[in-house]
Amino acid sequence: MQKFFLLLFGLGLNLIVLSQETISLEKINEKDGLPSDIINCVFKDSKGFLWVGSVNGLFRYDGNEFISYAHIPSHKNIISNNQITSITEDSDSNLWVGTTYGLNRYIPEKDEFNYYLKEPGNKNSLSHSKISCMMLDSRNNFWVGTRGG
Repeated sequence: MQKFFLLLFGLGLNLIVLSQETISLEKINEKDGLPSDIINCVFKDSKGFLWVGSVNGLFRYDGNEFISYAHIPSHKNIISNNQITSITEDSDSNLWVGTTYGLNRYIPEKDEFNYYLKEPGNKNSLSHSKISCMMLDSRNNFWVGTRGG
């Protein structure tokens, strides 16, 4: 059975599952573990996880529960900022998360993140640390849009 997902944003995250046999609507909100009603982006990865980016952090949904990936200033190898702007996956199935302060790559084997910021004087670093958008083009080039171009 093939399923199609339609996401509606409002107060919470609404998942409409359409199949040949049934149509069901499941509203997921703070009562179900969604930590924020302000959602900036949603991405379904190649493993089937639904990643939700909000103003309060990044959350992974496996169909049953949410796992939070929040920035904690004193910790290493975590996401660089809680304001998530974009989520995508590259051709090697690496999950990338853009925030208002850095580009983050998820390391699933360690359940942690490496992050990248603008490095003054390094022409090979990001042009700005605020990530606006990301995409993978038809030639598998990974593009990152920042406030600095």
